[in-house]
Amino acid sequence: AQKQTEQRVSELVEAQKQTEQRVNELTLAQKSAEERLTRLEITVKELAEAQKRTEENLAALTQRVDDIDKRLIKVEHRLAKVDGRTLEIEYERKAMSYFGQILRRPQIVNLGELEDKLEPFLSEQQLQDVWRADLVIQGRLRQPTAEGERPEAYLTVEVSVLVDKEDVERAEQRASLLRQARLLALPVAAGEDVTEKALQLAEKLGVILVKDGSSRFIDQAMRRVISADN
Repeated sequence: AQKQTEQRVSELVEAQKQTEQRVNELTLAQKSAEERLTRLEITVKELAEAQKRTEENLAALTQRVDDIDKRLIKVEHRLAKVDGRTLEIEYERKAMSYFGQILRRPQIVNLGELEDKLEPFLSEQQLQDVWRADLVIQGRLRQPTAEGERPEAYLTVEVSVLVDKEDVERAEQRASLLRQARLLALPVAAGEDVTEKALQLAEKLGVILVKDGSSRFIDQAMRRVISADN
């Protein structure tokens, strides 16, 4: 019995050693896991900070791109104005070439000289609208009327690199103001290119389109004006 007891105690001692060794191994494994977890947390924190910096840099870059876009838009607008003004000067210098199909001996009108003719019929606001016309041209109609006459007429010209429906509308509006003052006036929209909507509206309203030295819808404009006079 004594020998068995000693044997059992010996086994228990050995088992205790193994348990302690296992505990030590588990303790080391836990420590290693905790170290790995700590390193992982540090890495995640560093990644989060790097992500934050990236987002801040991206936001700053986006803002700079937006600023550049706004500046480009402003530059494009200024260039469009310069192009428009250059084109307006071209039409003014070569009035005979561009508007000779409509009027005989076309001449640029000094708007101040029209004031006496317009004042009795137009309000101050309407006069200001006429003054904003790009060009007003005077001459005698090249195409005779049904009575065989070539009366004196005016062209209210809106000049734009790309003629759109607003140009067509403005030309007609200002021509109608001159007609209100009992002057024979035809609306003209002139430019290097024309949008489809502007083309359709010009034909509908009887607004002459001048593009590449050629004129369209002269007959429609004449019929509309003569009809309005009658």
